[in-house]
Amino acid sequence: MFNKIFTTMIKSRLMMSFLIGFFVVIMFHFLIFPGLTIANTIINILSALWGVMTLMFLFYYVRYAYFNNESFELFTPDPNKTPETELDYIPPKKQTKKRTPKETKKQKK
Repeated sequence: MFNKIFTTMIKSRLMMSFLIGFFVVIMFHFLIFPGLTIANTIINILSALWGVMTLMFLFYYVRYAYFNNESFELFTPDPNKTPETELDYIPPKKQTKKRTPKETKKQKK
């Protein structure tokens, strides 16, 4: 009985969000912030990258768990607008008329 209650509690969205938030806070507290304050440049860079990736994971998890996917798209183009291409920025060629040479008196005869 306890096993069934525990598994249903873990599978709930609210509890899963709480656990993920808790582990993110613990990770920042014990891994990322100490890694940023240590006197080693490589560890600073790796710790900063790990922090950015953790924040990106948290952002996409919250987006997936709590928002409707159709209403929260980042990079979807407007369906009514035609997409831009490189050819839109090429200036059009000027229409030039063919020049007719002037007729001289010798050519008229």
